[in-house]
Amino acid sequence: MQEVFAATPAAIVIFAYNRVDRLQRLIQSLEECREFRTSPVRIYVDGPRNLRDAVKVNEVINFLSKLKHKNVKIVSKEKNNGLRNSIHSGVGEVLREYDRAIILEDDLVVSPDILAYFNAALNKYDSDSDVYSVCAYTPLAKGISSHTCSLVLPSTHPWGWATWRRAWLGFDLDLAVRPEDISSRAFRNAFNLSGYRDYATMLRLTVQGRLDSWFLMWNYFVFTKRGVSIFPPRPLVANAGFSEGTHSSRWNMLRYLYKQIPPARFDFELATDIRVDYWAIDCLARSREAWLGVITTKAGTLKRMVRDRRL
Repeated sequence: MQEVFAATPAAIVIFAYNRVDRLQRLIQSLEECREFRTSPVRIYVDGPRNLRDAVKVNEVINFLSKLKHKNVKIVSKEKNNGLRNSIHSGVGEVLREYDRAIILEDDLVVSPDILAYFNAALNKYDSDSDVYSVCAYTPLAKGISSHTCSLVLPSTHPWGWATWRRAWLGFDLDLAVRPEDISSRAFRNAFNLSGYRDYATMLRLTVQGRLDSWFLMWNYFVFTKRGVSIFPPRPLVANAGFSEGTHSSRWNMLRYLYKQIPPARFDFELATDIRVDYWAIDCLARSREAWLGVITTKAGTLKRMVRDRRL
């Protein structure tokens, strides 16, 4: 059940680009959250890559300029920085001003309880240096969905998450990844959560410059620190961005799974014991999302190999 917290609501950081319809849905879902109007909100709009994108980016800026929320600050960039650099710099900027932040991308639709969940968890684990983030997404998985308590996992997730200044400001986007880690079967098994997702392959592609991901570096950073994150037993966020976006394509089989999952409610307890829930990792590795994720990563890797040969 929801927990009462007395802390000031965390800052909300939203990253947008050229999808005004997606951003509208995100804002509308946030407006259903009781805490939205009392939270400081900063929306970053990345600059256009080309003239065609400039039209769409201007549509986003025009939409945001008409918002009547006095707690919302809009930061529009003239130059295109890409999602990787935008998130690293934007989150860092906000966390130099605020102690804690909730980070959302424009392709998400959130639960009416998501801000209550984030703020309660940020308050509860504020002084626990082993907890690096609070995540909003866990797939519907047998053995987990009926659980009445949040989960503790040695990983992170980019679809709606929150963190503290103490955790993020130690993160370097250019963190050196040890080659022996990527080549180690034991590392891959642990980093991939026993086969739930092939994060190790995506990390290797990121190191090679073939995948432009801030998340894989953040995940690796938390993993090497032996950190954990808090996850809900059911997803409090839905991803509506698989038809287009930085990492979306027809090769991504997961789009058929995610679009049917509505956000859940914050009707569970927050874990007091922060030891890793290994049983939950077993459930994730057996989930439908796990095998679809493997197919998606292999298809994406093949796509990049074909593209590289053409260059």
